[in-house]
Amino acid sequence: MGTAGLVAGNARFFINQVLAVAVVGGYSYGSSWLIGLVLDQTMGLRVGDEEESLGLDRELHGEVGYSQ
Repeated sequence: MGTAGLVAGNARFFINQVLAVAVVGGYSYGSSWLIGLVLDQTMGLRVGDEEESLGLDRELHGEVGYSQ
């Protein structure tokens, strides 16, 4: 009736699951890092200090989102 798990004394199924989680986590981390690197090199991930101090609503959209 299915595979005996860790409770039944079979650690192989549990180890396979842990390995699968590690592989998916590593793949997700690597893919996200690569996408971030490409975006940073092409269009940048941050705005400049001046734009940040003026406010991004004003800088990007030409309007004020919050009154001072």
